[in-house]
Amino acid sequence: MSLFIDIDLPKGCLLTGDTPTPVVEVGDLGATYFTARDLGETWNGARPAKPNNGNARADTIAGRAVMVTTDGVNCGFAAEGIAVGTSVSVAILFHRFHGARAGTLFTLNPQDGRDYLFLSGEVGEVRLATRDGDSDLTQPLTAAPFDMVLCQAGQTGVQMAVNGGAPVKMAQTGAITGGLCDLFIACRSDRAGIKKTLGHAAISDLWLWPETDIFAPEQATTRAALWQFQEQVNAHGI
Repeated sequence: MSLFIDIDLPKGCLLTGDTPTPVVEVGDLGATYFTARDLGETWNGARPAKPNNGNARADTIAGRAVMVTTDGVNCGFAAEGIAVGTSVSVAILFHRFHGARAGTLFTLNPQDGRDYLFLSGEVGEVRLATRDGDSDLTQPLTAAPFDMVLCQAGQTGVQMAVNGGAPVKMAQTGAITGGLCDLFIACRSDRAGIKKTLGHAAISDLWLWPETDIFAPEQATTRAALWQFQEQVNAHGI
């Protein structure tokens, strides 16, 4: 039996096919989480890199809070003394400015060694490499306004996936050997003299898993949440 009521109802009482999808919760994925909404003099326990004298700029792009970096200027932050295992993973959501190099997006810098792992954005692509390695991983960037990159490094090599794509792999002994590392966001280290590695980008969110392989089968739910979050940011500016 159907019941008809001849009155006007407020929109909140009506069910339509336009009900928005619930926003994916990405602050509780078992990671240390840096989101630009929390950016201040420090950033979730990370201090400014030593050459960063208030250079980072908070802004909003397509409805998302971001930290904007300047080409050739250290705008980075450092989270010190992170105990990493034999596998470590990082995910990052960032915006590229047209025609600009994003430069260094993050670096994992071991406290007891020279080599380090870094992700860098070039014009139209992203590069994952180690300082002393003789090869690297590169992937094209196609998403707009925000790209998402997932990275993993272990004792035998590195992996990277971009914008929901399948991971690409590179064998490399000793990419990560465990121990204490410093995480640098938007720079390589506390040194002031490596300006060519610093670019122009807007970093929104970064997740760090010190003892996790983000590409392991048991992390499928986490990967799906990250990709879905990127889609929601790009579609709705959440």
